[in-house]
Amino acid sequence: MSANSTALRVADPNAPVIYLDFDGVLHHQEVYMNAEGYIFMDAPQREAGRRLFEWCHLLATLLRDKPQVQIVLSTTWARKIGMQSTIRSLMERLDANVIGSTFEARIDGANDEALEHFLNLSRSQQIQRDVARRGIKNWIAIDDDFAGWPAHSADRLIPCDGDWGISNPKTYLLLEQKLEAMCIQSVHVSKEVVTTSSQMPRISFRRRTA
Repeated sequence: MSANSTALRVADPNAPVIYLDFDGVLHHQEVYMNAEGYIFMDAPQREAGRRLFEWCHLLATLLRDKPQVQIVLSTTWARKIGMQSTIRSLMERLDANVIGSTFEARIDGANDEALEHFLNLSRSQQIQRDVARRGIKNWIAIDDDFAGWPAHSADRLIPCDGDWGISNPKTYLLLEQKLEAMCIQSVHVSKEVVTTSSQMPRISFRRRTA
């Protein structure tokens, strides 16, 4: 995404979209930011060999042959260090898939009122709000913050254990299945649109002669 971008990017409504959290998904949940804005893994986890984005390659592997899948950041990183810095943090070239985040100061406003309103929303509400304003129809969310997740969209959630994220075999398998289903649905809808367009009657605008 260009740093000069000023408008909310709207995905193809039928394109597959992932709402992506970082902490507890792409690495262990015990991640903090100090007063200088430096993000770090909790000491006991570092000593145990844990590192930031240690499971990023797993998501990259699943998306390797799915370039049509787009990513919207739902992580708190985007709010704390800015969307562009957050995008640059992503490894395995996943940054190319990112189209935005659930909170964008240049769109939502950088004032305290706008931020307070956003923070008063649950993670599911933040995502649902973004889904509505981008007009997205084909999406899933990968998150370890799923308290109060609504039943009507439970099938769109990939719930993660914050200690293991997508490295958990069952979580990884569910993610793989959901991604495949999204991509199939996207292709199916696209074919329907093409077929419908080709069947539309052609209108002639030739002027009748007297």
